[in-house]
Amino acid sequence: MRYVGKSKSLSSRRCGPPPSTSLTATTLGVGHNESVKRRTSLAEAYRELDNLYAQIPRVECRGLCADSCTVVPTTELEHRRVADRGYQLPIVADGIEVMRLVGDGRMPRCPALGPLNNCRAYEARPFICRAFGAVLPSLQCEHGCVTENGDFIASAESYRVLYDIERLSREVTGVARVPLPED
Repeated sequence: MRYVGKSKSLSSRRCGPPPSTSLTATTLGVGHNESVKRRTSLAEAYRELDNLYAQIPRVECRGLCADSCTVVPTTELEHRRVADRGYQLPIVADGIEVMRLVGDGRMPRCPALGPLNNCRAYEARPFICRAFGAVLPSLQCEHGCVTENGDFIASAESYRVLYDIERLSREVTGVARVPLPED
């Protein structure tokens, strides 16, 4: 088992053709003082999102975790991307809200799950779904799924990626969902 930082060798999966909706955003520094280019469309933002997702090692999923596919916190940009594929994810404020739903026995099934428990929005799935099984020790797969190349990322590195995704999302959509260290 190896821990890695930014993984450049992993290819990212691309979402289908994004909408032509044009959004104006301001320039914002993203993680480690890297500058994010001005984005004028969701297509550009989705490409940057794919670049951020490429830092998460791919997991060889056995398809045994459909029971774990439920309401998950997402950034606004991720939420819109899944909606562009035709699936409306419930908006969840934070993990505490999710735990309350679990405790009350009201945990809904992810609307993107198909009848055979396959993810119909797989190419557009949010960070948390991609990180499951790739982040140790916090998101280790209980079914034994491992990353394709044996690399994992540590929780601290996964938070850096998540924060960069949230910064991108705020820049493009103007909506804050994930608390950032600078908030």
